[in-house]
Amino acid sequence: MKKILLSIIFAFLAVLAFAQNADAIIGTYYTEGNLSKVEISKENGKYVGHIVWLSYEGQKDVLNPDKSLRDRDIVGIKFVTGLVPDGKGGWKNGKVYDPESGNTYSASAKLEGNTLKLRGYLGIPALGRTTDWVRVEE
Repeated sequence: MKKILLSIIFAFLAVLAFAQNADAIIGTYYTEGNLSKVEISKENGKYVGHIVWLSYEGQKDVLNPDKSLRDRDIVGIKFVTGLVPDGKGGWKNGKVYDPESGNTYSASAKLEGNTLKLRGYLGIPALGRTTDWVRVEE
């Protein structure tokens, strides 16, 4: 009985520790070249990213395939969606929208120190590109 109880307690603590670690992605990051800031947050159990600042003002989403969205400001858009923990310390199954091309890609991410490595790809991760975002020190 003690072994079963200890096993249940250990499993609960492991799940709790993983859940806290999964939230490590939450924060604000400078994108490559410090051209924008992205805020990663959690919505409905999945991690998403909003553009919260651009180095140049007034940029519109003119290349969006949805014509009704082409007049919206880039600042404020949710362009990373659906990231979930992969069970190995990273995140998977996301989507990333690139306002510079109007394309949406599959996405995965991993955190290395204060750098978030976001990989956007078509089909399989090998057919993609990784961009490094550095956490904003606040």
